[in-house]
Amino acid sequence: MSNAFWAGLFLVGLALYLLIDAIRSLKMFEACGHWPKTTGVMTKSLVSRPKSTSSQHVFYAGYDYNVGGRSYSGSRVAYYTVSDEAEAKGLGNSHAVGQTVDVFYDPANPGEATLINQPKADGKKYGEVILGCLALAVGIGVIVFSFR
Repeated sequence: MSNAFWAGLFLVGLALYLLIDAIRSLKMFEACGHWPKTTGVMTKSLVSRPKSTSSQHVFYAGYDYNVGGRSYSGSRVAYYTVSDEAEAKGLGNSHAVGQTVDVFYDPANPGEATLINQPKADGKKYGEVILGCLALAVGIGVIVFSFR
């Protein structure tokens, strides 16, 4: 087996992992639109730029909330990637530590929760699924061409 075959196989494995995760997130995103809400309190609110050379900004959150008399902690902001600078900074401003916020939780599993249960402003909710499919196609193509 050539190095191209192994590289293609690695890419297929990685693509499948990313694709499964993207589909799971998409299903959870669609489900969370119907979840009940409770109030919570922000315990962490941080906007960060992971790399100084990147324009990507990330909003890190922590919040405590109660459901049915039981306490929970969460950190999920949304079931999509928040990387836009304006959106991350806006969330940081509107979700300051100590602030009361709406928390949407899964009634079947109240430990699963999110702060945002609405679509992203630009509506591109299938981007990660499309990227996973493209990576899968490239990986398969590399494997096929490795036999030539």
